[in-house]
Amino acid sequence: MRKLNLINVTDELYEVIQKFPYTKFKVQLEGENAEILKLHYGVDKILRHHPTQEYFFVKLVEDAKVESYKP
Repeated sequence: MRKLNLINVTDELYEVIQKFPYTKFKVQLEGENAEILKLHYGVDKILRHHPTQEYFFVKLVEDAKVESYKP
C-alpha cells in the first residue's frame, strides 16, 4: 500500500502527485502552459503554494468527504 500525500482545498480533498519549486519554470504556469502540463502528469489542477514556493500538481479524490474532527 502506498502512502498518499493529501491536501484539503475549500472542502475538496486532493492527492499531491508532484511538487516543483517555482524556480523550475521560467514562465508562470497558466493558460496553455498549464494545460499541457496537466495532461502530461494526468492531474486535475496545478496549485501555487506560497509558503514553500512550490507548484503542487494535484488530482481530486472524488469519493472523499471532508469532515471536521472535534475531540
